[in-house]
This record gives sequence, structure tokens and C-alpha cells, in this order.
Amino acid sequence: MQGFSEFDKTRTLRLEGAYNVRDLGGFKAAGGTVRRGLVFRSDELSRLTDEDVEKLGGIGIKTVVDFRSGAEIAHFADRYPDSARMLDLSIDSGDLGSALEEVNEKTGPLLMKEINRIFVKQHINIYSSFFSLLTSNTDIPLLFHCAAGKDRTGFAAAMFLASLGVSREDIFRDYMLSVYGAKKKYGLFLERKPERASIVIVRPEYLEAAFEEIEFAFGTVENYLAKGLGVDLNKMRAIFIE
Repeated sequence: MQGFSEFDKTRTLRLEGAYNVRDLGGFKAAGGTVRRGLVFRSDELSRLTDEDVEKLGGIGIKTVVDFRSGAEIAHFADRYPDSARMLDLSIDSGDLGSALEEVNEKTGPLLMKEINRIFVKQHINIYSSFFSLLTSNTDIPLLFHCAAGKDRTGFAAAMFLASLGVSREDIFRDYMLSVYGAKKKYGLFLERKPERASIVIVRPEYLEAAFEEIEFAFGTVENYLAKGLGVDLNKMRAIFIE
């Protein structure tokens, strides 16, 4: 897998207490470029330092969207700037805690592909709410995250970029960068149990399973966004493309 390019480095927000944080701006989109400084993806924020929180405040984050389950939130509460508000858009199917001790290299990829299909099939209301926040006039700049910032967040990021006409190649390029964040976050676990790696990092076939499900059920990604999630694609592009 290709490592971080200079472009990717410019999108990365370096924090001491989070490992998978980046701006989703800068990509070529439909008729322009995705604006920077408006939408960020991340892993969970419970371990942020005071300096990290100050940095998020400095870039103007107004809204933090948390896709984690209620149990995850209870155990590892976010830290974020006082100027931001937190919105809980919980997706329980993304909680892999118990599975970590059961899966192997054969079953792990099957589980991860099914989880990505579930995002498409069973969480339409959640992702529709996410897009409603994006198209409001008061909720951006916005940061969204789950636990590792790779699955629930990875699907949301893919749909955000797809809604702006970013190429499939670039969508997967961004998605696969979470390999590095996950390895930093779960490095000790991976050293002890490398056979569990399939659900700790990301692989292209996981997100591909989501796209396949979308195309099977809706024909195209644009149909899924517009008809399934109710996204106003013209408004998205007016806000986020320059």
C-alpha cells in the first residue's frame, strides 16, 4: 500500500491523543475542489490532551458527531472544545469489542464486509441525520468519529466524498490511510494477536462491500445518497466545493 503523500500530510491533523485525524478537503470534486477546514474525520477523542482540545478549538470545530455505541461513549467520553457541541449518532453494529477475541483471518474479513453492508441497509436514518448536519448553516466546521475512525467513520467519509463527485480512487485512497492510524492505536494488541488484524485495520474489500450493496439496492451511489439518505447533492456541492 502506498504511504502518506505530501498531499495527505497536509490534510493530517497531528494530535497527541488521537491517531487518525484528517481534513477531508483538498480532493478534486465535481467542478472544483473540496474545501478545506470544514469537515474532519477522526478516531475517538477521550484521550485528547489539553493542547489537543485547544487545537480543535483553534480550527473552529462547532460540532462533534460521535458514531460510537452508548457503551463505548460511557466508557470513553469525548473531550472537545467548550465552543463545540457533541451529537450522538450511535451505530451499535460497529462495536467490535467482543468479536476481537473470536475472529481469525478467515472469519474476520467476512465480518467486516457484512458490517459495511449493514451500514448501507440498516443505518439510513443515522447517515441521513449526518448529512442534514452537513447541509445546515450552523454545524460546520464539523468533526465526526467512531472508535478507531475507520469503519463507521470510514463509510461516512466515503459517502461525504462521493456526494461531492470525488473519484472512487481518491475515496479509497483516503479510506486506506486509516491503516496507519489503526496500527498506532492498536499496535500492542496487534503484536500480541496478529491473527486479529483483519478487524483492527481496513482493507479495500470492506468498503467495496458497501459500494456493492449500494449499487445492488439503489443502482448508483448518487441514487442512494439522493433517494435513500435524502441528500440535497446540489446544496452539498454549493457548500463544500470551491
